[in-house]
Amino acid sequence: NQKWIVGNGQIKHATHPNLCLDVDPTDANSAAQVWTCYANAINQRFSVVAFE
Repeated sequence: NQKWIVGNGQIKHATHPNLCLDVDPTDANSAAQVWTCYANAINQRFSVVAFE
């Protein structure tokens, strides 16, 4: 179980907010990983859409 903070396009680890969900946008087969947060990193930008 892990808790995450979603905001400003980034998904941050709740316990370690300097760590972000990170994925290579050029490789459809790449796995998501946790990496140091960088404000302008495109590989750490996500759009979260509400689902009904």
